[in-house]
Amino acid sequence: ALNPKPRDWTDHAYMGSRTDDQLYEVIFNGKGSMPAWGKSGQLNETQIRSAIMKVRTFDPAYKG
Repeated sequence: ALNPKPRDWTDHAYMGSRTDDQLYEVIFNGKGSMPAWGKSGQLNETQIRSAIMKVRTFDPAYKG
C-alpha cells in the first residue's frame, strides 16, 4: 500500500548498479518519502554501513 513502493533489494540489476556510497547517501539523507536516518541521528555511520552489508545479502547474486 506504500506509494511509492519500496525498492526491491533482491533485484540484482538495481542493487548491482548502486555503490555502497550511493546507498549510504540515501540512507543518511533520505530520498522522497524515505526519512533521513543519519541526519536525524537515528543511525550512526557504523549502523548504516552494517545495514548496507545486510541489504546486500538479499540479492541472490551477491558474492560479498
